[in-house]
Amino acid sequence: MNLSELAKNFTGIKVGSRDEKSFMNGMSILLRNAEEFHRGVTVKNFICVEGEKFLGFGTYAGYDYIKPEVIVPKV
Repeated sequence: MNLSELAKNFTGIKVGSRDEKSFMNGMSILLRNAEEFHRGVTVKNFICVEGEKFLGFGTYAGYDYIKPEVIVPKV
């Protein structure tokens, strides 16, 4: 099982390429810009963030923003 498949069990969002780049560079992204949102298991308020692949985990930072907490480097 890869990380993207595992992430589908958790609360998460899928973002477009512009937000993917921002997230990977440590910048907060707007939740309302997410292409998809799915509810699932929530652990310590983490939200799984996916783009073309699993990007990492973010947390709700208020005012509709998701702040990167754990970024998975591209391999």
